[in-house]
Amino acid sequence: MAYPYRKLCGEEQTLRKHRRQYVIELDGMAWRCQGGRIERLDPTWDTIGDRWIVFDSQTAITRTMIVEAPAKYAEVIVRKRLQESGEVDGPVFLFTFHKEKKGPNATNIFFTALPIQVYNQYLEKTRSRDESVLLFPVFSVLHGFIKRIARRKPVAVVFQHGQFADLIVGSQKRTYYANRSMAFDTTDDQISALWDMVLKDIDTAEKEGRIEVDRIFLLNWINSASKEQWPGKTSRKVVTVPPETVPVDGAPIAVSFLKALHLQTPLSSFSPLLEQLSYVSRRSLPWLNVSLLGAVILFVVGFFWCNHQITGYEQALTANRDRMNALYHGESLPRMPYEETLSFVKEIDYYRKAPSYKQVVNDISEALPAKVTVEVLKVDYDDNQVGVEIYGKAKTTFENAHRAYERFAEELKDKGYVMAESKFDTKIHQSEFITRFTKRIL
Repeated sequence: MAYPYRKLCGEEQTLRKHRRQYVIELDGMAWRCQGGRIERLDPTWDTIGDRWIVFDSQTAITRTMIVEAPAKYAEVIVRKRLQESGEVDGPVFLFTFHKEKKGPNATNIFFTALPIQVYNQYLEKTRSRDESVLLFPVFSVLHGFIKRIARRKPVAVVFQHGQFADLIVGSQKRTYYANRSMAFDTTDDQISALWDMVLKDIDTAEKEGRIEVDRIFLLNWINSASKEQWPGKTSRKVVTVPPETVPVDGAPIAVSFLKALHLQTPLSSFSPLLEQLSYVSRRSLPWLNVSLLGAVILFVVGFFWCNHQITGYEQALTANRDRMNALYHGESLPRMPYEETLSFVKEIDYYRKAPSYKQVVNDISEALPAKVTVEVLKVDYDDNQVGVEIYGKAKTTFENAHRAYERFAEELKDKGYVMAESKFDTKIHQSEFITRFTKRIL
């Protein structure tokens, strides 16, 4: 299976990230990395320019923990538990990398706890100059790296530097375990023991999380153990992240931790949001200037183009006005007779809209019930309506004749006829009716 870190850590992206300035504090030493070079800084380092500060304070505590509290109160419970267990002496600042709901009232949290006075020292460094400074705990870099390389199946990432080995086990969506192991020194025996501690931690993560870890990704630093010392023997597949060769005080050294650092974004830092936005805006300033320059050029070109168009429209308008004046003051057109034509058109429209005599007869025939006959039918056409007068007989009983007459009248109403007059008389053997309907010509 090909893991995406090969693409994410490509040469093109690495060269692009060389423009960043990193200050990396590991094992009590500070280093500056910029332009593909690493140089050591003195303990009172004071760099110039925008920078990222990556630190691993040895007084920090990093782990995953399940607390009985909703996610919004998880940090409060973590601080209380650390103080009650005696792991910290005073107030701490929590860098929360990940929180996950484990139940109705339980939260799994992955964090680094840093004494507040140490955190304030880093904040003072961010405020000492006008440049933008972003803070990254080491485990935040490892957490961001594992989210980029892992799939659904969990993997382990081990960052070995000096006497320490930082371990994180997780996938894209969950962190199962995190811990720092320490050896007494960097001899072969101690490094081997350090590796054994890491493997035991991975076994613990598998048992507690009920998972299986089959891949271990290794990251190294300039003072990491050699390949002969690290790692030892294991049944899991060990993947060495391709390193980046950089000169360190003049000597080339292969370092893979920079690949993980290049994958981070300014907005994943733990500096205040205003500091993050300031860094992004300052770094985007050259592109913004180019965009503004392009917008100004487009505006100027658009102004002259619009001005040219307006001049053309003004000339055309003047020419049209001259033609209008010439027509207005010229000879009037002869009057054309239109009354007869208009009258003819109105008559045609009237005949088109008015129902024909045949249509009126058909409407009455369709509505006429059985045993009812029409003796006289008269149709008159007016300007806007048709008048229909009907005289008929029904040779049946009075009830049947009257019911048939009402049904006849209703059906004509459905066809658009309006009853204007109605008269119904009954004789011995038959009934007679005279009715008059009108229908508008629309």
